[in-house]
Amino acid sequence: MTHPQAGYDWPHAPRAVGDVVALSDTYPECVAFVCKEDAAGVREPRGTAFFVCVYGVTGAEWGYLVTARHLIEDGMKTWVRLRRRDGGSPHDEPVSDWTPHKTADVAITPCQIPPEFIHRYVPDTQFADRWDSWADSRLVLSDQVWFIGLLAHVETMAQRAIPMVRSGILGASYQEDIPFEDDVNGSITREPCAHLIDCHSVGGFSGSPVFIGQPGIVKKDDGDLAIGGAVALLGVLLGHFVGPNAGIAAVVPVEAIRELLDRKDAVDDRETKNEKVRARRREAAEANAGVRDSVGGSEYQRFEDLTRKLVNTPKPKPH
Repeated sequence: MTHPQAGYDWPHAPRAVGDVVALSDTYPECVAFVCKEDAAGVREPRGTAFFVCVYGVTGAEWGYLVTARHLIEDGMKTWVRLRRRDGGSPHDEPVSDWTPHKTADVAITPCQIPPEFIHRYVPDTQFADRWDSWADSRLVLSDQVWFIGLLAHVETMAQRAIPMVRSGILGASYQEDIPFEDDVNGSITREPCAHLIDCHSVGGFSGSPVFIGQPGIVKKDDGDLAIGGAVALLGVLLGHFVGPNAGIAAVVPVEAIRELLDRKDAVDDRETKNEKVRARRREAAEANAGVRDSVGGSEYQRFEDLTRKLVNTPKPKPH
């Protein structure tokens, strides 16, 4: 099936079960785990991160790793755990130079993942803040949502970097001043803006991508129409409530990621990379250039001189 979004980059469109849109099996490939070392120096997953990208004018994918800011703001060294395509043991790649959002609980860092590791970028064209430009959609309460991340207390999944898909529904959008308890000192901080979803989350899913879906009509490869749907990135899972509000989780809106991607230094960095790609393509084109068949000035002069010499050479007289 063809996704309604132009430039849709996932190999399989979301499939529909009845009138419920479902994620394709490729979505967990956009997820990795954020690891830190404990007091004994043992490296363990602590939360979730995921890959997004911005397409350059050259067609290149400029990738970024996204996570919740509270996972990295303690200053501890971090790694991202990646799965190998050949099924070998996961690889922990050191990650530094996180750029935190000034107010929202989200942070990003540039990344380009080698092809031997499982990864897939969520393009910024699939962010929910641009839904109306490609899917004629908007956020609707009770829309289904999915989040994909670390099920920390199943050790085999955590160690092998296998993510878990969970689901809920959108309960409230763009709510202000949502209170959360600080993990370190127990103080109450407030998230300036968050979506609330009706679901039960657990520790380890902080930093997970949250997708939202709506049913619709899609065009199959043979041109026929079928029931399908649109899926967009809603935001980043921040955490969940306990006590009287148990069963509700909060999501940092995707606009906060967009703001980090649109920072001047990030835009300038991508333009510098785009220009390097253009330069490499120009060099490749010149290296493989053909030879033009027109006669150059010096070559023309050489033939002209030779012709003049032949014409002006006296013919031998007959004996």
